[in-house]
Amino acid sequence: MSSLDEDLYDLMQNQIPDSSVEDPNQDRLLDFMTERIEALMADQFETLMSMMYRLDVSEAKLRNALAPDNPENPARSLARLIIQRQKQRVATRDKYKQNSLDDWIDFE
Repeated sequence: MSSLDEDLYDLMQNQIPDSSVEDPNQDRLLDFMTERIEALMADQFETLMSMMYRLDVSEAKLRNALAPDNPENPARSLARLIIQRQKQRVATRDKYKQNSLDDWIDFE
């Protein structure tokens, strides 16, 4: 992987907090990711699609984001999809998180 897609992939793997309140950091994250995705779309489209597959972004949503009739910049749409998917992953992880096994230490 090039340093560009490594940076983006590392960023996508980090937990993105779910925020119902407008967060300026969320806007900065979206701007940063849009810029990186634009570069990947121009130079390494297959790598970008591979990353989207690894993140398990819906193929239908991906097609909609890249559709010519999409009024939003395709890179920005992809960035939104990534953030949305990461939030889903965090929510799922939290929902099925197992309790610590520390409580079992004194079990006899």
